[in-house]
Amino acid sequence: MKSREHKIILINAIPSFIIAFAVSMFLASGTITENDTDHAFVFPQAFIILVTWFLGLLIGLVTRRIVVSVPIMYLSFVTIYIYLLFVS
Repeated sequence: MKSREHKIILINAIPSFIIAFAVSMFLASGTITENDTDHAFVFPQAFIILVTWFLGLLIGLVTRRIVVSVPIMYLSFVTIYIYLLFVS
């Protein structure tokens, strides 16, 4: 039997995954610039967004802490900006 917290986390997982997937695919494919290479994903480091989203989902399902997991899922795209800040 699922608790109220699990239901809230799973309901929020759907739109947050759509956002995380769209942002990661947009960034990984080279955004709106021209892709002169023959590779589909020019910037594969952008998929760290999906890893962060999945981590937020696991934290929510295991610990049942809505206040922690839902913001992690919705703000998972922030990790790529932190990556770009320290790497480039």
